[in-house]
Parts: sequence; C-alpha cells; structure tokens
Amino acid sequence: MNRNYIGKYESKFIFLIEEKDNTKIIDNENNIITTIFHKEISSQYNLSLIAYCYTLNRIYFIFLAKTEDKEIKNIYSGLYDLKEKEYFPISLPELNITEIIDSIPIKDHTTIFEQNKIMFFGGFNIKDKSKIQKGCIIFDISIYKFEKIKFSEFTLIPRFKCGSTSQNGILYIIGGYTSLEQKNENITELVQFAKFYEGKLHKFNVAKIEKESPKEMINNSVFIVDDRYVVSFSGFNYCKLWIMDTKDNSGKNYDLRNYGIDGKNDENNFYECIQCDIKDEKNINLIIANLVNSKINIINKDIPY
Repeated sequence: MNRNYIGKYESKFIFLIEEKDNTKIIDNENNIITTIFHKEISSQYNLSLIAYCYTLNRIYFIFLAKTEDKEIKNIYSGLYDLKEKEYFPISLPELNITEIIDSIPIKDHTTIFEQNKIMFFGGFNIKDKSKIQKGCIIFDISIYKFEKIKFSEFTLIPRFKCGSTSQNGILYIIGGYTSLEQKNENITELVQFAKFYEGKLHKFNVAKIEKESPKEMINNSVFIVDDRYVVSFSGFNYCKLWIMDTKDNSGKNYDLRNYGIDGKNDENNFYECIQCDIKDEKNINLIIANLVNSKINIINKDIPY
C-alpha cells in the first residue's frame, strides 16, 4: 500500500492511498474525495503509481502498466481536478513512451516537482534491477513529454529510498541507501543540492553541513519552511526529524521518541510530517500524520528548537 501526503486544499490536508485496484484521495477527516479505479484506466494491465505532483488544485499521476508477470507494457498519465471533482486522462506520445520505458524508475526512487516538471532520481528501473538508477528522467506536465538526462554531468550520488524537495529553483536530495545492502552503515548522511533554471538541471553539489548531518533518513519526506529551513522527517526504525538552517547550513537531529512520538513505519503504520512551523527560533510545532492502514490520525506536537 502506497500512502503519501499530497498537500493542502482549502482548509484540509489531503492524502493519497494506493491499493491494488485503485488509488484514493482522502482528507485528514478520512473523507474520500475520489477513488480512481485502475481498470477504468487500463482493463488489460495492472497499474502501479510511480509519481504524482500537486499544483494549482490539480493532482497529476503517472502509472506503470504491467502484466501479471510484472512485464512493463505501457505508461499512463492523468490528472484529478480538485475544484472540478473530475479525473482527466492524459494522452502520451507513443514514441516517447517507447524511448523512455526501459529507463523510468519502477521503485524506491524520489521525485521533485519544479517549474512544471516532475523529475525522477534514484531507485531502480526495469532494465537492471540490480543497479541503482544513475540517470534522471523528467516529465514535463505542460507538454506531456518525457526526457532522459545522463547522470555523469551532475555527479549525484546514486541512492534509493531517499527524500527530496525543491523551492525557488533549488533542489535538495537527502538520505537513502547508497548500497544494495540495506544496512544502517549504508545510509548516506550527505545532503546534495542543485539549481534548476531556464528549464535546465545544473550540477549537484554536496552541502557542507555545520554541526549535525541527517541520521538514518530512509523513505523520508523533505520540505522547506519559511524559505530558510530544510526539514527532513523519517519514520524508519523510529520517528526522527532533521532541520538545517540555510543561513549557516547548521543542522540538528531530533529523536521524536523523546517528545512522546513512539511509533515507526511498518506494514500497517506510516508516519509523515505534513507541517512544521518554527517559531522565533525557539519552538517547533509539528503536525504529523499517522496513516494506519487506510485511516489517518493527526498528531500535533510542540518541541523546543
């Protein structure tokens, strides 16, 4: 089951829950906004969601179509308009799909949405499941087209199960494993960033972190607060938070067990930080969503900065 926070619509937090035969969008009061039935998109193949983005009251989806033997056959895209309350399929160029299908990540990747483009980093593709993806795939939602970019130009550390975000043309990638052996010693503490402007992705650099680097960030959510703080949250092994102040690149780790949040991510539970307010550099207000199967519980917690 794929469970993720999408964003805020009107006064509600909205979430995506992908099940075997459908993808649901629900709010923080557990109201179902819509259910997208996969068979209505493709009656022939099984679908799995590999990317989504949320912008201007629209949620864009990218699905992989697979046979029962998990052979990739097609890529489907569509959007759900929250205002119009309707799902619209998007027609993709067949030639473009043929060019990209062997390279597109199928699992454990991260995506960034910036300037109308969904960018795929890390994870594994269908062509070689034993190697971490070294390329970057971009899907432009303004022209509905994929683009493949070589990785050698960007010096991004290959990683999977990492987190990412962007704001004002700056991309950040944090955490993840750098080896197929999923051991704690193979979780990278390196934070990388790159600029994206004029439609072009520029070189990734390693941020020089003062004080504390991010610890044990796996399947982490990453976001920017107040155009200043880079925040990373993970429920791997236990709930934890890392905050970097971009004014001086000083980082600090928070073990949230010390503040009464004792859960961790497993088959039934998924924790995700959906809002972080830093007040006067003294206190942090966290809103954490705990998705238990298909139900959402909201945790509101104040901790010292």
